[in-house]
Amino acid sequence: MDLLMLVGCHGRERTEEEFADLLAASGLRLAGVSAARHGYGLLECRAAGANASGS
Repeated sequence: MDLLMLVGCHGRERTEEEFADLLAASGLRLAGVSAARHGYGLLECRAAGANASGS
């Protein structure tokens, strides 16, 4: 599926900074990044005005 998305849908991998910029343009902020299995990562996103506790 990943290769299909990259090739068939003109997708691309993004850096953490690129994700932060993309989220900011959507009114969100990158709250954290965690490593997952098999080289994947999980992004924790919050509303731009939310504090660390999520409110």
